[in-house]
Amino acid sequence: MSRPSLTLYTATDSDHIAHAELIDLLKSIKLIGKPIATSRFLAGSRFFSHIAFLGCAPNIALDPEQGPQHIRITVPALPKPELFSGSRAPAPLCPACKQAIEHWKHHIGATKNGAISCPQCNVSTLVNHLNLRKRACFSKHIICIAPVFESEAVPADGLIGTLNETFNTRFAYAFIG
Repeated sequence: MSRPSLTLYTATDSDHIAHAELIDLLKSIKLIGKPIATSRFLAGSRFFSHIAFLGCAPNIALDPEQGPQHIRITVPALPKPELFSGSRAPAPLCPACKQAIEHWKHHIGATKNGAISCPQCNVSTLVNHLNLRKRACFSKHIICIAPVFESEAVPADGLIGTLNETFNTRFAYAFIG
């Protein structure tokens, strides 16, 4: 995930979601198209119906013939939730004491149940209850759309709604990179 990306992720429990079902849904709504590697796809024919680019984004390459910086969509099969964040992700604030949780990436990496403790007040909080300011996520199911820079694009409400309803969970998005 080294390229900047718009990353959609499950923000609530998602163990019931099968990776193949997620891929099948993304194909059926034509967000993803032709596979180019394991769990990596070209943009589908309805990509722009599901992802809204903001401001001046006049030339979005959707396939390799349009240039090396074309859109790629990665939907990895992960065995357990992982942290995805860029170097610019600020430390989240503890919901109890409002202090920054220093070394939060280390704490999240060491969690087994998705909860971390604030070093200042020792209150335990689920990672997905922290405000990661749309710059990080902790999830088992992600949809990584790259290259997309921070605030350059957002998922359409219809896409988030379809994901939420189909899988009976809550999807959110972040900018990673």
